[in-house]
Amino acid sequence: MSKAFSAMKKDIRTTAKTRNDKIFADFLSGRSRPGKDWKKAYLKNPVLRTLAKLVVWEQNGRTFILDASGAARDVDGNAYTVTDEPVRVAHPMEMTPETTEAWQQYFTSHGLKQPFEQVWEPVADAALVKPGRYDGCTIPLYMLMNKEKHGITMEGQSQITLAGCSAGLRLVEGHHDWVNNDFEVTNFRFSEFTRQVNHIVVHLDKGTVAGRIRKDDISAARWFDRFTLAQITEFIRLAQENSAVNVLAQLLEYKNEHFADFDPMDEFTLDLI
Repeated sequence: MSKAFSAMKKDIRTTAKTRNDKIFADFLSGRSRPGKDWKKAYLKNPVLRTLAKLVVWEQNGRTFILDASGAARDVDGNAYTVTDEPVRVAHPMEMTPETTEAWQQYFTSHGLKQPFEQVWEPVADAALVKPGRYDGCTIPLYMLMNKEKHGITMEGQSQITLAGCSAGLRLVEGHHDWVNNDFEVTNFRFSEFTRQVNHIVVHLDKGTVAGRIRKDDISAARWFDRFTLAQITEFIRLAQENSAVNVLAQLLEYKNEHFADFDPMDEFTLDLI
């Protein structure tokens, strides 16, 4: 009985992980599915229904979630009827800032952990994403390896493809341990600013901030809102080690202003991606 129960739990975890990967892929692509198929999958299957309660969905421009009882509710907490119209994973790019903030408050107030950073995904200003955005910056190699789910594919030790966009990525060798080397990022381009491109921009922003801090480049402050308290604390240590006094002052000020009580991303995000 014990072995059978353990096997059943393993199957449930595998099913949840596989479905979560699909939901994350749909989050990046914007793919939708007919409402009747969505209802069949998420309202009738108890395992998938549990996962659906941790994701914000969108139908005809309205966002909703399944509450603890499994009932659909909109952002104001009102009952929502899921029709047969297409349903997709909601994205902050298509929400108002007020709606995004309301969903963030929903998860924090209910102590719920999302399986990936959905309502917490920053939205970059496409008008500011210019070809020279990362010129002179480097990104750690570990942030480019094994990131296929995020739209970053690495072949060999130097060929890197970014889904929906392109950039000059040159390996900067400086460590005996190859994994600890950096890539210089130049001439970033995209043809259409999609969910996928936004995700990669946010990822590159995070990856290049460390290099800016080492140079005491105060432009790093523009990306502080991308990070959790633990990451900001690590950046403070990095700034201290590199005598980056100007960025250090900005980091300390930002930490005091935004993380006086708690950090929602550390508290309410699962490690499934």
